[in-house]
Amino acid sequence: MVNKNRMLSITLDNIKNVRHGRVEFPEYVAISKGEFAEPQMGVIGLYGQNGTGKTTIVDALSLLRELASESKLSAPQGKKSNLDYLVTLGEEDGIISYEFLISAFDQPFKVVYRLGLARNNDTVTLKNEFLQVYPYHDTGVAFKRPYAPIEIDFEEQYFYSLYDGVQHKDALAHAPTPGNNVDYKELLSLSTQKAICRENSSSFIFCEAFLAYLGNHPNEDVRMVHEVLAALKHQIKANLFVFSSRHGAALHFGRSLLGGIHVDEKSGVEIHGMFLRCDEPFYIPEESYGIYVDVVEQINRFISAFVPGFKLAIDTINQYVDSNGKKHLLIDVFRIIGEQRLPLSMESAGIKLLVSLSSVLIGVYSNPSVWLVVDELDSGVFENLWGQIVEVIAEEGKGQLLFTAHNLAPLERVPSSCIVFTTANENNRYIRFKGARKTNNLRDLYLRTLLVGGQEEPLSTEVDDQTIAAALYGASKILSLHKEDYDA
Repeated sequence: MVNKNRMLSITLDNIKNVRHGRVEFPEYVAISKGEFAEPQMGVIGLYGQNGTGKTTIVDALSLLRELASESKLSAPQGKKSNLDYLVTLGEEDGIISYEFLISAFDQPFKVVYRLGLARNNDTVTLKNEFLQVYPYHDTGVAFKRPYAPIEIDFEEQYFYSLYDGVQHKDALAHAPTPGNNVDYKELLSLSTQKAICRENSSSFIFCEAFLAYLGNHPNEDVRMVHEVLAALKHQIKANLFVFSSRHGAALHFGRSLLGGIHVDEKSGVEIHGMFLRCDEPFYIPEESYGIYVDVVEQINRFISAFVPGFKLAIDTINQYVDSNGKKHLLIDVFRIIGEQRLPLSMESAGIKLLVSLSSVLIGVYSNPSVWLVVDELDSGVFENLWGQIVEVIAEEGKGQLLFTAHNLAPLERVPSSCIVFTTANENNRYIRFKGARKTNNLRDLYLRTLLVGGQEEPLSTEVDDQTIAAALYGASKILSLHKEDYDA
């Protein structure tokens, strides 16, 4: 019926600077009703004042990828982890909810995954996980009859059975035994695994031990949930690409790994991940050399469309054979300008960003299952160019793109349903403009709203010119007090 995976929505409660906010992709309403007609736009641009929750959405999706990858999110004793900064200051708990459309057995399923976080003194840990799968029925009913939910409470010691599709908790909450659970040995093992996940702040729902338990379950509904969960995990690990502002900083300093997607035409196998260094030569397996050549050619073909004469090349510098007899090549990737070689680390920030995103942007354009999330998409790149790229992906792209930006060119090129604005109200962080018509210039409407309002929420905190001038004057007076120290 439908064979594609989509992000549908993200909801944040007490996460960083968002006490409450919800972002829905443009196709959310139609898909929730069971309407899968093409085309459906998969682009969201987040715009708004600094510090109003744009990057928080990116962080939530980056966290999702780490959870699906079974990453250990806790930090060594005495150090802070990324989790420790997620829950809103002054709050004890935070929640992130995700909704997806996932294809399994050529059938669509709506999946809700919810993560609870808890603050314990200065440390934030996983509090609970929730998963519910909704099979598709028919138009009108669509996703109204879900399978029994899976709830994992990290504050409870034991894991309880799903033996008839419903999660059972013993009234006395005691350990599984031969008397109260047929599969008590496995449940005891899973309870141990859950304790490990709690210690590491890693996902239990996405861990392989739990997936194996679901996959071998005697109940058909539970096995169906396993297939959908396994498809979701693969989708997130293989097809969700997140470029945060931290990636941007690494690009600026010339150390970043650059993302790529390659499809082997003979086998049809897709290879996803981070594939290039831009600061120094690096080793690759010899059998991967053809992949690098193909991906570099992809990048050349894309970027040369708007940077005439742009050309990357690969050079093999050295090779060695490891202890297993496997050959590795030391390669360097550089730009050719006339007779000169220019290291990628010497390129402008804009060119580095284009190179790093090229292959994944091509994937978003051509592959309905590729999800790309980019913080500060417009960083260092010509405004009109990004507007054109976003417009083409919105009109013709098959995958999904979520980006944050400050330049306003896309506002004049894509439908208002593709643009979400952050607000100054931390209890309602994300809105779409009401009353925006196709004939409206969304850029002009946005600028006018910043000045005079007119939407359900203010888009920014008011700061007048005199306040800024006074702040600059006060800072300059402090500087002048220490002028002699600087001169010395």
